[in-house]
Amino acid sequence: MIALIDYGSGNLRSVHKALLKVGAEVQVVRKPEEMKGAAAAVLPGVGAFDDCIQALQKQAMLEASREFIKSGKHFLGICVGYQALFERSEEFNSCAAGMSLFKGSVVRFTNGNGLKIPQIGWNQLEITQPGCPLYRGIENGSYVYFVHSFFSEADGYIDSRNENDVR
Repeated sequence: MIALIDYGSGNLRSVHKALLKVGAEVQVVRKPEEMKGAAAAVLPGVGAFDDCIQALQKQAMLEASREFIKSGKHFLGICVGYQALFERSEEFNSCAAGMSLFKGSVVRFTNGNGLKIPQIGWNQLEITQPGCPLYRGIENGSYVYFVHSFFSEADGYIDSRNENDVR
């Protein structure tokens, strides 16, 4: 079963339908105890970083998500759900601390190099880690649709299972 985390915002319905379409057993969860039997979890997202973090804290789902990740089970963050995995975000001068699974920040694209922000449209993927299971079945050069103004500046990740920093 995949736990789909509902923090009161986000693209919950579309992610739920996509998971069902590929044959997954999905349970929408709003409380930490509802994650107990899950083999994996998804934190969807639409909205602001601070709002997401605060809503997760209010529901005690921020710490529950950290504990789930520490257990070694699969955890996928989508959009602001992905941003929440970092230490911090520049979005709206954010002051909330993220989950700190990844060292680094989520930062805004600059308007340099002729980029239009937000960047909206179809772009080709350049898969730099072809063995990664996340890309299984996706060909290098495939087109995907993006809507974004921010990107992650990762500086390694934190091994949450034994609290040692990994770079």
